[in-house]
Amino acid sequence: LHYYSEAKGTDRITNCEDPTHTDCIAARLQAPRSLWDATYTEDSWIGQYNEKYLPLFPLIQDSIDRYYPETKLSFTEYSFGGGNQISGAIAEADVLGLFGKHGVYMASSWAVASDESYTHAAINLYTNYDGNGAKFGDTSVSAATSDIEKSSAYASIHGTDESKLNVVLMNKSLTETQNASVQITSGASYDTAKVYGITADSDQIQLLQTIENITDNTLTLELPALSVVQIALSDTSY
Repeated sequence: LHYYSEAKGTDRITNCEDPTHTDCIAARLQAPRSLWDATYTEDSWIGQYNEKYLPLFPLIQDSIDRYYPETKLSFTEYSFGGGNQISGAIAEADVLGLFGKHGVYMASSWAVASDESYTHAAINLYTNYDGNGAKFGDTSVSAATSDIEKSSAYASIHGTDESKLNVVLMNKSLTETQNASVQITSGASYDTAKVYGITADSDQIQLLQTIENITDNTLTLELPALSVVQIALSDTSY
C-alpha cells in the first residue's frame, strides 16, 4: 500500500509544515488512529464519505485472510507530514509501533518535505536509540494506555528473553506534562531503566533519565508535552 494521510487541520497534514498551526498538529497526532481505531473518524474526505472502509488494518487483514492467505503487508510509501517538528516525530513513532503490533512486514517512509529530521529521529528511536545500535525488540508484547487520545504505548522483548524490555510511550498533549505510571507484568523483575527521548527542544535523541531501584515492576516518569520516549528496562539478576 501507499498511505499518505488525508487528515486535515488548518490544511492537509502532509502539506502543513508550520509548527504554529495547532489544528494541523492536533490532527496529525490523532491521524494514525485511522489505521486501527473504530471509534475514531478523521476530518477528511475519507472520514466524510468513506468511513465504512476505516479502520484500515482490519479491513486489509480481512481481505488478505479471505483472498490471499499469508500475503505479507507492506507500506511501500507513507507519510503523516510534520517531518520538521515534534508532532511529526510522535506520529512516526506511533505508526511504527502500530506497524510492529499489526505485523506489517515492511514500511518505507517517504519524504514529503525538505526537512525530515524529526521523522528520522523517530525511526532511530526504534533502531538506534543510544547511538550504538540499541533497538526496539523483535517480539511484540502487550501494551495499553488508559487514554488513547493523549498517549500511545508499545512494548517488546528480544526473541523470548524477558530480561530486557523496551517500552515506547508518547505524550500527545500540546501543552500538558503527563505523569506516566508504568505497571509491568513479566517473568522478570526489572530494576533499572534508561529513558531516551525526543522533545520539542531538539530533533536529537537524548538520554533524559536513568531510573534505578525499581520495585514491583512499577515506575512513574514525567513526560513533557509533545514528547516520545524509549524506556529500556533491564533485569540485571535475570
